[in-house]
Amino acid sequence: MLTLFRPTIPADLLAIASAQLDAYVQHAQEKRSKHKNRIYWFRRGNALILADEFVTERGELTGRHAAKFSYTVGKWHLYCIDASRKWRRYTVAPAEERFALVLR
Repeated sequence: MLTLFRPTIPADLLAIASAQLDAYVQHAQEKRSKHKNRIYWFRRGNALILADEFVTERGELTGRHAAKFSYTVGKWHLYCIDASRKWRRYTVAPAEERFALVLR
């Protein structure tokens, strides 16, 4: 039977990345508090997704994913969404072992 191995984020690295994302979100939210929007992050598999929600001019609540931090083979990779709403590797930012270097 063939089993696919799906890498996961080690617990210690996830704790570090979570704390850094929490601090980033808190700082970003303080700057946006006068607007009707919210920035947050969540985990999906071996990636951490940064997203925001906001109210449109029509008063409708909508959201979008802003960035994906994927962990593979001991390094963090940054992805962004292109015009066709597909994740694309952000090649300007190199893969890094330390999450803080990718988050900056």
